[in-house]
Order: sequence, then C-alpha cells, then structure tokens
Amino acid sequence: MPDCQENSRNIIRGHGLEWIDRITIGYLAFPIFLFFLWLEPLYAVGAFLLMVYGVFYTLQGPATGLGISRRWLMGLGLFACVWVALSGIGHFVYANTDWIIRDAVLHDLSVLAWPPTYADSAGIFILRAPVAYFLPAAAVGYAFGTSAADMALYLWTALGWLLVLVSACKLFDTPRQYVLCALILTFFGGMDVLGYLWRYGEPTLGEHIEGWGRGIQYSSNTTLLFWVPNHALPSWLVTAFIIRHWRHTTLARTAPLLLTVVPLWSPLAAIGLLPFFLLGLAWRRDSRLLFSLRTCLPFAPLALVMAQYLGMDASSVPHGWQMEVFPFMFFDVFALWYALFCMLEFGFLVLLLLGILRISWPLGIAVCVLFFLPFLSLRP
Repeated sequence: MPDCQENSRNIIRGHGLEWIDRITIGYLAFPIFLFFLWLEPLYAVGAFLLMVYGVFYTLQGPATGLGISRRWLMGLGLFACVWVALSGIGHFVYANTDWIIRDAVLHDLSVLAWPPTYADSAGIFILRAPVAYFLPAAAVGYAFGTSAADMALYLWTALGWLLVLVSACKLFDTPRQYVLCALILTFFGGMDVLGYLWRYGEPTLGEHIEGWGRGIQYSSNTTLLFWVPNHALPSWLVTAFIIRHWRHTTLARTAPLLLTVVPLWSPLAAIGLLPFFLLGLAWRRDSRLLFSLRTCLPFAPLALVMAQYLGMDASSVPHGWQMEVFPFMFFDVFALWYALFCMLEFGFLVLLLLGILRISWPLGIAVCVLFFLPFLSLRP
C-alpha cells in the first residue's frame, strides 16, 4: 500500500475523483451553463468561461475506475428507470398535485423567452425559482416542444436517481450490501404508520400517512423523489459525495464548485448540506487549497450572480418559528408533538444505530439537524 503522503499527492493530482464523482459533478453543474443564457451576452460569455475553467481545474487529473461492475450498473439503471416512471414524472402514471406547479415552471421555461417574464397592472415580473433541475429538460422543450421536455425531465430524473443509487452503493463492498443499500435507500421512511394510527386510526389503502405530525413532516425517500426531486437529488448526491470524501483533499478542491451550483437546484438543500461541508473539510491541512485563487476565484462571481437571482424578493416568503403554530400552548402542545415526532421519525432508529455502530461525525450532524429542523417553518 502507498504511504499516506503519496496517497495525498495522488488525491491532489485528481486521482481521488472516480468516474462516478465526475459524472455527479457534471450532472449538478450542467444546468448552470444553461442558466447563463439568461444573462446579457457579454456577461454570459464571461460566466461561461469562468465556469469552464473552474470545472476543468476541479476535475483535472486522471480518474480512477467506476468501482462498480457493468452488470450492477445496468441493473441499477433499469431499477431507476422503472421507479422514476412510477413517480408521475413524465406522466406515464398519475402525477401528484405538486406537479401542477412544476409542470407550469417547465412549460414556461420551455416556451417563453429566457428568462420567463410576466406582466400585469403592477408591472413586469421575472420567474424567480430554483430552476436548475428543470433547465436541461426545458432546453430540450425549447428546441423540440413541450412533449419532448416532459420525456427529457423523466430521463434527467432517472439519471439523477441512478447516480444516487451508485454513489450510495459505493459506500459498501459486496453484492448483498449493494442490494440492501438500494432497497433501504428506496423504501426507507420513519414510523409514520404508528403516528397515523395514534392520531387518526387505521389508514385506508392509498392514504398519505406522512402528514400526521401536525405541521411537521419528514417524508420518506420515495415521497421525496416523487414529490420534490429538485430538492432531494442534489441533497442525496452531495451528501454521498461528502461522506465518501470525508476529510480528503478532494473535498476541499470540489467544495467551491458544489457550493456554487447546489443553491440553484435548491437553497434548502444548500443550507442543509452546509454543516456537512464545515465538518467534512480538513481545515488545518486544506484551507490554503480551499481558499486559493485557482479554486475559489472562478466561482465567486458566479455564486454572487445566482445569489442575487435567488434572493430577489425572498423576504416575501412567509417564515418563522414552528412554535408560532401553537400560540400560548408551546410547552404542553408543541413540546408533546415535537417529542413524539422525533422519536417515531428517527429517534428509535438512532438508538438502534448507536447500539451497533460507533458514533461518527456524519451521523452526529444528521441527528442534530433532524432535531433542530422542526423548530423552523417556511409557510405555506
């Protein structure tokens, strides 16, 4: 085995990035290139060149292998295509009500001049939303029509779910572990059925049981994929990337790129990923690389542009503390719901994991975030 010093040199030269890492980064970064089409031509060219340089520098060096056999890759790909088809994305089957809004966003991105604008008696408004998830399919729709955009969004989502499955499976070693990983990742959820039984009684077939928590909900993974893939996919992909590169130099090299592109997918995902970045980086060893001009300079102006776009009128989104939903009854109502919710959604699982695993930083961060999130509220 090479010594640690040689291994660090290999990582710095790019050997720490496998093909799955490069494809994942490309998947997350590609919509940002399309977003630059919204800018004035001079700014668009400058932003495009900065992005090209930044991505090239981040991914430079030879890549290691995919790390998973073609047979497993094909099997996971088939599974991803089937599962995403059942979500309603692409409209092969019933699509849930959230897709009324998402289809409208995809439609407007596909048929209107970029950026989509709307006029009424109050003035002219620009579509301000985390649009990265929709932009590749919208580009297809802009060229070939809205039906093509619908199919493109299905294929784009299936590719993202496949990357999630492969990235997660690469945390394990054996075929049996691959199968368990894919199944648990797909079907995992909290103990919502117990909460629903306690509050409402026996659910009917097809009943959505995850909203039993009176204003607080931790959705299962499949619910997230079917209802909010634009938030879920970047969260899963970057979390798996951070865990696989925990305290490695590759994380410092890629952090500026990932922190720049994720907010346009989902600002909520970016906020949730921040503590994993903060503790996953080896600050003492890699701070000079992280803040070097070659690492940060290409992405700093791009991040500012996207922050300005996403921050337009952001204060109009109602937000506050969850306790406000329970006025004058915090200690005897919210506290009861909060304690019961935490125990059923993740508390019992954490106790089980602590009995069979040693405490790790990623597990500790996840538990702290899960405990804290119910106190915050974005409404409606």
